[in-house]
Amino acid sequence: MVAVTFSLMSIHWGWSPWLRRPALACCSGALSGGARRAAFTAWSAIQPFIATLAMMCSRRGLAKTISAA
Repeated sequence: MVAVTFSLMSIHWGWSPWLRRPALACCSGALSGGARRAAFTAWSAIQPFIATLAMMCSRRGLAKTISAA
């Protein structure tokens, strides 16, 4: 998801990667996703491995939808 978001920002939206805006946006998105996964794991008492697989599958589908591949 981070790779698709970065390429969308830098190629399609024309944001310059040298200004670090796409990199900072993607890093903050990845950090917030990890924090959400950790909070969900702690709140629901689900195994972290299962939560990681579920998040990976959902983000992969979202990235495929966004990139229209």
